[in-house]
Amino acid sequence: MTGGAGEDVASWPMCEVIEATARMGDRIRSLGYREVTMLGGAPFALKRDGFRGHEFHWSDITLHCYYAPLYAVQTKAGLENAGVISGNIRAGYIHLYWGDAGGDDPLTE
Repeated sequence: MTGGAGEDVASWPMCEVIEATARMGDRIRSLGYREVTMLGGAPFALKRDGFRGHEFHWSDITLHCYYAPLYAVQTKAGLENAGVISGNIRAGYIHLYWGDAGGDDPLTE
């Protein structure tokens, strides 16, 4: 298999939960803190849909079919949809921090 930059890239089968191809890069693809708004409803019956997290990855993913986006991410260019919702699957690159509620307990508010 050939990667996007012309280099040879090995490919292995995944668990086939999401129809996609992930490729490791030769440099970091994304790094930093993120703020997201969940688009498919708050997870775990939390009382809010906005969360903070961080992103650190070297890979890129190409989806092979349409999936509803998991969240809107605030970027320098504005809001960008990212992540995947498929049945009971919620997947994305951002590592979300569930405990950040701006001083409020999201489970009791």
